[in-house]
Amino acid sequence: MKTTVTLCSLLLLCSCAQQSAQPGKIASPTVNTVDPLHISRLLKEPSNMIMLEQFPASDNISDVTIARGINTKQATPLTVDNFAALLDSAKALDPTDEIIRVWHYAPWHTVTFSGPEGQYRMSLFLGGRGFLLLPSGSVGPFEFVHPK
Repeated sequence: MKTTVTLCSLLLLCSCAQQSAQPGKIASPTVNTVDPLHISRLLKEPSNMIMLEQFPASDNISDVTIARGINTKQATPLTVDNFAALLDSAKALDPTDEIIRVWHYAPWHTVTFSGPEGQYRMSLFLGGRGFLLLPSGSVGPFEFVHPK
């Protein structure tokens, strides 16, 4: 049986449970930041992901909103000020790479921001992995360096 991932499930993957924050603000932590079922579906079907060609330049984004996950005390918290360094450190991962499927995904932060192409959404996990949902609806895995 082939599992398909819809844009709706990707939005659930990358969104926080009914959180809202003003751009430039940080939302309160939530217990149910990322639904593991949707991550599982995405990882079982790497054909639903793309190899990210490029990331928006940190000096070309606006309206950054950060929602904390349940594991924010395990690493330096992400802030609007240190998000630019994280974005600049991001490197695309091949969706068929074995590391994508064997990684343990512990929710860290979810970030939305505006860029030249529209609205982007990132789900960030402890250990330096994440998924980027593009304005087109495509999603791709990437790695990043945690802020210090």
